[in-house]
Amino acid sequence: MARKQTNTADFFPHRVTHGKTMFKLEAKYGNDGYAFLFKLCEMLGAAENHYLDLSDAGDWDFFVVKMRMDESKCNSILQDLITWGKLDKELYQERKVIWYERFMQGLSTLYLNRKREMPARPHFYSRNDSDGPLTTVVVHKVEESKVEQSKEKESITPPPLREGENEEPELLPECPLKVSSPPVAPPPPEPYSKYTPPGLEEVEEYFTENGSDEAEAQNFYREYSQDNWFNKAGHKMFNWQKTAHTWIKHERENQRRREEAAAQGKLTKSETRPAGMSHFDRRLRQVEDFTSEDKYDSEGNRKIA
Repeated sequence: MARKQTNTADFFPHRVTHGKTMFKLEAKYGNDGYAFLFKLCEMLGAAENHYLDLSDAGDWDFFVVKMRMDESKCNSILQDLITWGKLDKELYQERKVIWYERFMQGLSTLYLNRKREMPARPHFYSRNDSDGPLTTVVVHKVEESKVEQSKEKESITPPPLREGENEEPELLPECPLKVSSPPVAPPPPEPYSKYTPPGLEEVEEYFTENGSDEAEAQNFYREYSQDNWFNKAGHKMFNWQKTAHTWIKHERENQRRREEAAAQGKLTKSETRPAGMSHFDRRLRQVEDFTSEDKYDSEGNRKIA
């Protein structure tokens, strides 16, 4: 069951610093002024459409009891807030309705997340005369649309026929009708273009431009062309330059490590990059422990235990 839509708030922003209003309330009424303002904000937040109608004597008595102050002090604080321009003067003096515009500004984020408009300042009208019951005009776009739809669905009863009138409707003169052509369906989206793998010359040119050599480009081309240009994850390689860039980056890092090992005497100079070694063999060599000198002979072949 859908949750009922309400215009109430379970919380409101409470800043740690206060302005002139709170300073004047505390200076004049002490802690009662502080408590009054925040209790008022709590009641406004819980009220539907965020205003308080205190025109009824019972509602006013409840308001005074809620504040835990005497009636004269409540009246005095309300009058001060009106004088300072915090509460709506017209609504309170004419209808005894409390509307706090600054409080509503603090709820803007709440109603933005709810994706609907904030309640506006209430407007009142009298159905019969000035002494009649007051009703709040609350405009909801959804309700208006429902009312308009229901009005359209209502059946219209035609007036009774007069004497001599025919029940058959009069035929209107024929007129050419403009027949609108059926809407043209949009063309289907174009399929993805066929993937064209790169040529060896294109790969060699990319590798040389990025500081590598043709031999490394041939290793790259040989490995991925035999897999029909699928990457290690099993997906079609639509951006081979990105994979080639990663290849070159890793190869530079591996070459740097081999040169450091050779400089420390752990590898001979010829072993820094053995000629004719395939990319798979070099990857296998990377996982070997180069710190052990007795794993390979002087020609770079692995010793058999």
